[in-house]
Amino acid sequence: MTELKQFKTATTLAEIVQLAKLTEAESASVRDYIDGKKDSYTFYGTPEFEKLFEYFGWETGEMPYGVAKCRTGEPDVWILDRLS
Repeated sequence: MTELKQFKTATTLAEIVQLAKLTEAESASVRDYIDGKKDSYTFYGTPEFEKLFEYFGWETGEMPYGVAKCRTGEPDVWILDRLS
């Protein structure tokens, strides 16, 4: 019998940052994207995006599959919306 992993559902930005294993600098960068200090179009492909995509798309499964595969939405937009 296979054992299913149980993931804690993070509710705050601080919890998400910790569970996604972002560094302090990456965490500050994400806050800049959320606050509009950085252009959201530059978020895709950053280390912050990659870690959060892995966390939401595959570790927790919270991101819809169609969004993760760019069929029904954009993962970078979804992540920033989720964190806002």
